[in-house]
Amino acid sequence: MPALRVWFYNPVHDSQGIVNKIVARIDPPYCHTELQFDNNVSCSVYMGTNVMLRERTFDSDNYTCVRVPCTFNEETLARTHAQKCFHAKQAFSTFHMSTCLFGSETFDDTSKTFCSKLVYEILHHAQLVDGTSRGCGVSPSALHRMLHKFHDTKDVCSTAKSIAIGFKTH
Repeated sequence: MPALRVWFYNPVHDSQGIVNKIVARIDPPYCHTELQFDNNVSCSVYMGTNVMLRERTFDSDNYTCVRVPCTFNEETLARTHAQKCFHAKQAFSTFHMSTCLFGSETFDDTSKTFCSKLVYEILHHAQLVDGTSRGCGVSPSALHRMLHKFHDTKDVCSTAKSIAIGFKTH
């Protein structure tokens, strides 16, 4: 049975990411999230970029993984929605991310997104989370709590190592 992996970044060991630390302090402990498919392709968006689909690994010292079991159909729905967001070139919005952290869902623009909104909406499209189709008010830590509430999930660690995110595309 397939599963989606949702990775959550904790900046506790991040010596440079001041924005990461601020986000994690407002709603601890996470500041970033990415969705990864079985083929190790990850979908996310970083500050100053558009939605990306790329193969990558995650550092278990900084990331926590929540494995979300799904059917083949649910995985296909999630992958299709991730590709739709990528091809639409949805752009990261600091403004939208900031309003999320302060509990606002009033600014919804389908051309703008941020990491946890993107991941939530992909999971919602695949019918793997309950709630509205808009992820405007979902922070990375709120998404982590939501996945544990609606799924019989456990945090799992990666054994692969990579460099912690730096919000750069190369």
